[in-house]
Amino acid sequence: MMGLNQVALELPTPSFNEQYGKDQITGLAILVGAAGISGFAVWIALFTIILRSSQYQNTHVVAFLCSLLVSNLLQAAGTAMNAKWALQRLTEEGGFCRLQAGLKQAGNVGMALWTFTLSAHLFTLLFLRWRHTKLGSYLTLATGWLFVVFIVVLGPIGLEDKRGNYFAPTGLWCWISNAYPHEQLWMEYFWELLSAGLSTIIYSIIILRVRGNLYVSGGRWHVRFVPRGESWQLNMQRDLIDTSMLRVAAHMVWFPVTYTVLLLPMAICQFLKMYNIAVPFWGIIVMDTFFNLQGFFNILLLLITSRAIPDLTTLPDLSAPRKSVDMSPKGRYGITPFILPPKTPDDPEKGLTRTGSNTSSSSADSTSPLVLPVKPKAQRWSLASLRLTRS
Repeated sequence: MMGLNQVALELPTPSFNEQYGKDQITGLAILVGAAGISGFAVWIALFTIILRSSQYQNTHVVAFLCSLLVSNLLQAAGTAMNAKWALQRLTEEGGFCRLQAGLKQAGNVGMALWTFTLSAHLFTLLFLRWRHTKLGSYLTLATGWLFVVFIVVLGPIGLEDKRGNYFAPTGLWCWISNAYPHEQLWMEYFWELLSAGLSTIIYSIIILRVRGNLYVSGGRWHVRFVPRGESWQLNMQRDLIDTSMLRVAAHMVWFPVTYTVLLLPMAICQFLKMYNIAVPFWGIIVMDTFFNLQGFFNILLLLITSRAIPDLTTLPDLSAPRKSVDMSPKGRYGITPFILPPKTPDDPEKGLTRTGSNTSSSSADSTSPLVLPVKPKAQRWSLASLRLTRS
């Protein structure tokens, strides 16, 4: 198989003297339209979140979600700049080209970073159950955006060499030049695929944890699954905090899932192009259109779930110390429901009791099942049983 450097040299170089045809102009117009839809939806969402900021003052998730939406705006802005190439019917190097490439890379890397940050934040909150502070949130925001700026600036300042401009036309738009295939892989694709993979794994673990499938017993982690008809065993073990955690995780998990679904087709397409495998023009346009609609789909998720960012003033503190749950063989199945045991002839008739107990009283923290008394059968009286005897 050809090396990346060899393939890069064999890729067709854009011709700046040949103007685009009808198909290229239409494709660029579609991408610009997708960017406009995504950008408009994100602006509306950000404006709404700002107006309702007092409702979200108790959670740090909103700050990271807003950073993700800002990254969507950067991506949309970079894609919308394709309008210039459509109007002049060609793509050319220059300051405008470098600006577009920088915005596209910043948006793509930013989306990968903040998608993973959301996953990691909820992992520490819902799985590890750490308490987060405003200082930690500010440090995370500052570090994240500095990393995005570093990745974008590193290319033209530290990696550009005799191969030519680091940011240059790569077809119908500007991005990292095809003369830098390794940089295309490690400075963008790597972070996108890493974020998608890790976020999916993290959210899967979070959901298993808050559902009760994943638990700690004797200092070791265990996984358990119960049939659908016996899922009440997991429900009975959850308190209000667990229920709130599960609601948050079930909503937020769709963000990395959506990101992965929209990313993978475009990433596969780019890898095929790297290895000089022909990809249909309209296939590229369709996949890139969906990829550039990520901001729109993120807003759509917010509208569909409607409570993806819950008002924590109405929920318990998710970082509150948790009461340990008895996971011994006797108590790990939670509180069993009321049951009617089979009646045996030698069983005495008793009141409401718990099995395995010598007392008829019950306590709320007991793990033994509650047993309803069995109603005695009506006794039949005969004349013989009513005989009176004289002393």
